[in-house]
Amino acid sequence: MTGDGEKQVLLKAYNAPLKLKSLFFPIIHYEAIPHENPKDARAPKLKTVKAIPQCGDDFRECSVSLEIKSERSSEETKLLYEYEIVVFGSFKWTAEMPEDKDFLLKSLTVTGASILYSSAREMLAYVSSRGPWGRCILPTISFIPEIREPRGSDL
Repeated sequence: MTGDGEKQVLLKAYNAPLKLKSLFFPIIHYEAIPHENPKDARAPKLKTVKAIPQCGDDFRECSVSLEIKSERSSEETKLLYEYEIVVFGSFKWTAEMPEDKDFLLKSLTVTGASILYSSAREMLAYVSSRGPWGRCILPTISFIPEIREPRGSDL
């Protein structure tokens, strides 16, 4: 317990089984939408997040492409901005190779997508910081299917 009565959780950090070799942004689209009355508009919801892993034959060299899109503005849905970002990362598997290739692919996807998503969040915050409606921050999400909101929503 801490002094204010809250429970303290200590985590031990471990080296990830993946080493990030490089990442780049093939697509960064951010559009601030003009409005006469911006109080009638809102920030967009995250509509799509799709991680696409690829591995070489020996699974040592891998890549993940992460596609992120907001909902689009319409007559019914007045948004302050829209965005679409694609981040591509190449990775090297540095740990002992597990025999279960499904586990390996899931680990690559979850870890790789988490790394790329945080980079996309920073890039969008940076690009949008000069816009008229303030910074656009991607919401916190989990790539672990077992950890989700009680209603079980997917993107």
